[in-house]
Amino acid sequence: MIDLLPDYMYGIGALDSQPLKRGPNYVRSRNSDRWHRPRSGTWYQEGRAAFSYWCGSGTSHGWGQDEIPDVDNLCATCEGRWVGQQENRLIFTPRKALPPTTCPASRSNLFPKDAIRRFICLVCGDEAKVSGGWNRGPYVSVHKTGANLIDPCPHHGWLRLCLHEGRVVCVCTTRDREDLW
Repeated sequence: MIDLLPDYMYGIGALDSQPLKRGPNYVRSRNSDRWHRPRSGTWYQEGRAAFSYWCGSGTSHGWGQDEIPDVDNLCATCEGRWVGQQENRLIFTPRKALPPTTCPASRSNLFPKDAIRRFICLVCGDEAKVSGGWNRGPYVSVHKTGANLIDPCPHHGWLRLCLHEGRVVCVCTTRDREDLW
């Protein structure tokens, strides 16, 4: 088992998924002719794991092993990048999340429950107001993102925010996912 890097809102990250912290040493898809080194992994609620590889490709339906037979092929690009990252502590993060122009709390229920009309947004720190419709109930009105926007989740960005113990966090931080693989 190896430590995996977070998959920064890229490719296999989906709303019904959780990032994996650990994974197998080698992964292979059913149609692959070689084993790859996983860079990051995702666990889906339906009970399957998906991995992105150090070479840039990945699999959504594969299997992993910690040891592979000597006769099997190994992806040279994956191995070279993985070894370089291990020995030299080199790292490459392919993508960064830009802050949204509209606050992620807009049109959500992420507001203090004691808010009557106006309040300080729990996500961005700007003043916002509670609105409500006949059939929807109260929600945060659409407003621009303030200067004190919370940090994005490394896996989901600002897409899966929830209230947890009085704070706004990503849903994936409310559960420990180390036990999945």
